[in-house]
Amino acid sequence: MSSALAVPLSAATEDWDFLEYFLQVSCRSSQVKVKNVWSLTLPEVEAGFSQRTATKLVLPCWLPVSQLDPQQNAVQDVCRRGFRFHERNSGMLVQCGNFSIPGLGDPADINFAANGAAEGNHLLQAGGSSSSAKALGKRVFEAFLCHAGVGRSQLVTSEELVLDAEKLLQNCDRDFDSVYIHRKNRRTKLDSVDPLRAASADQHTFQHEYLLKDQSQLLPKYLVHFELDPSEPEKFALSLCDSCQKEPAAVWCEADQAKLCEECDLELHSLNKIVARHVRVPIFEMPRAVGDCPLHPGMQITQYCATCHEFLCPACLTAGNHASGAILATHKLLPIQEAYRGEIRTAAEAGGQFNTAVNQRREEIKHTLVELESLIAKVQRGGQQAEDRVYAIVQESLQKFQTHTEHHVQQLLSDNLNTKRQLEFFDWIESFIQRQMMELSPPNFLRAWTRHRKLQQKLADMWHGEEGTGASTAGGASSSSQGGAAPGVLPPGPDLAAIRLVGGLKVATASSGP
Repeated sequence: MSSALAVPLSAATEDWDFLEYFLQVSCRSSQVKVKNVWSLTLPEVEAGFSQRTATKLVLPCWLPVSQLDPQQNAVQDVCRRGFRFHERNSGMLVQCGNFSIPGLGDPADINFAANGAAEGNHLLQAGGSSSSAKALGKRVFEAFLCHAGVGRSQLVTSEELVLDAEKLLQNCDRDFDSVYIHRKNRRTKLDSVDPLRAASADQHTFQHEYLLKDQSQLLPKYLVHFELDPSEPEKFALSLCDSCQKEPAAVWCEADQAKLCEECDLELHSLNKIVARHVRVPIFEMPRAVGDCPLHPGMQITQYCATCHEFLCPACLTAGNHASGAILATHKLLPIQEAYRGEIRTAAEAGGQFNTAVNQRREEIKHTLVELESLIAKVQRGGQQAEDRVYAIVQESLQKFQTHTEHHVQQLLSDNLNTKRQLEFFDWIESFIQRQMMELSPPNFLRAWTRHRKLQQKLADMWHGEEGTGASTAGGASSSSQGGAAPGVLPPGPDLAAIRLVGGLKVATASSGP
């Protein structure tokens, strides 16, 4: 029998790079840096997870250690045998998408606390402004990156901050794998106590809460220690308009040497014909400092190696790791500005859709949405017709049919919602790089671009081979009672096969008599 392993990873590995970038995407901040990573291998847990979530929707999620019960899910125990859910059938709440840590975003979101520091939660509840975060200095946090098998989720709308998980699971139909919790009072944008940060932060948010039914639906993949340093410059913050100092800048005016939002640009450059002739370019085309070589301070970066994705200065080409003729003969070197403009052009033309596997999945999801909406309309039409027919025969038959139809429509509506949420996930990921290509310096963008493509590939690999997880054609899998149906899949057979006319109809006219 294979034993559980927790293997520390080097900072030079692709997994480290993927985790740090995905963490920054989730936090919307470059101030977050990974310090330590352990890759978790749990053969028995993985086998149970694969069996439980086969052909079902699986999402990546961050689970902070501070949210876990140390008596039931201590870090060492999770690394050894996975997560344990409470015996009272209360499940476990997980969140996919954005999360906040002290000083970043909404303190009402996931509460991270500094390792072993009780005052961490107190400071977090007191407010999340960037000024208070800087006063706290560097802090280290701990979280698991997990795969959560949410499958088909039942929608529950709640205004409560504290949920009765046990009651929610008791009321959850057995056809559903989890409960999706929609909170009415959740903010739709990244707000914070600090208005300057709120204005300059990326506003595209994505945060979904799921209540998982059993522990076989949650698989820990990595244990990550990461650091928040509020004193570092925020590379991902949007540039504010030089005129109004409120809205993110959209264009660069070389004549005025100013960054302007769309409204201020229109207002200032419509005053007269002279200023109207000013040439404005998108903000990502404004001149930016390239920066110094990380290996040779004082030497400016001049080249970019498209083969190994490294930034090079003249010293790197004469005495560094690219000084060898054999390396120069096999590696593709480009001037840094040429490489930057080329990748910016590629990103703009692709519109965020660079990965073939991701594009294919998006198209499958869109196709499934069309099918689901058509099926919903079909079931509703059939339900109304059958209701008119059956109601004249007997009230009992009508009641039974209404129950059947409502249950069927509820499943389809749930599939429709679950499938749309997958599109939101992709939009959430891609909006991040779309905005950064307008803001980052050439080296930072090229590095972010490379890491973004790796993130896409990681997500594509995670979902590879999952047929019917909300993107399959309807009717392509068995029902959940026969092993579990994926979101977006209906039981085989005609939609109205369950309807039968019991008894008969007799039509009489006035002339024929009764």
